[in-house]
Amino acid sequence: MAEDGNQFAFLQMVSSISQSFNLPSSSNLGVDFYMELRTSYGDSTQQVAVSLDGTQVGLFPAASLTSWTLETVNFGTISAGEHTLSFAGTGGSGGDTTAFVDNVHLVTPLPSALLLFAPGIAGLAALRRKYIG
Repeated sequence: MAEDGNQFAFLQMVSSISQSFNLPSSSNLGVDFYMELRTSYGDSTQQVAVSLDGTQVGLFPAASLTSWTLETVNFGTISAGEHTLSFAGTGGSGGDTTAFVDNVHLVTPLPSALLLFAPGIAGLAALRRKYIG
């Protein structure tokens, strides 16, 4: 059963998936995704490597994941243009091992969002004081 919808990526042993995307301008980005280990079958040492443009930015062990678990990677500031996000199964210790990946989303990390939110709230407070007093 998928975490969201009815399809998910199946990373068995050494395998990978990737998706290209285009950023119109540089941005502070990250990725959220859900991961789970295929249980009750084979080896439980699978890990998933997350890469951006061929550079590994995270390695997530699936061994203890018996239910869908949210994982997050912050990429920092990414330049405008074409980029490729990849997920790769590392094969664990060599047996038949599989991790599932689902519900992948590019996200703006919370600290950056708060930096944009705080001036807006301050501006509303200033307007409120101006009209009240």
